[in-house]
Amino acid sequence: MWIALHFIPEGGKISYEVARCEFSAHGQSAGGPNLGPVHTDSTVCGRVKLTTPGTLCATAYCNIHGLWASDKAVAVQ
Repeated sequence: MWIALHFIPEGGKISYEVARCEFSAHGQSAGGPNLGPVHTDSTVCGRVKLTTPGTLCATAYCNIHGLWASDKAVAVQ
């Protein structure tokens, strides 16, 4: 259904929303998702320029599989 990306600066207490993507088209048919003549495989690509180290936090919600989350520490050189 959606994917959100946040950045938390190292030592910071708040997050900054970097991106949010909504997927309103799922190839749904009367028989169910991806059972009709169209199969969707949506992807997202984004770019961000960071000036401080921190953590990127991605969350995603799937109407079938529920809520997913992943974090990745980012170093800035």
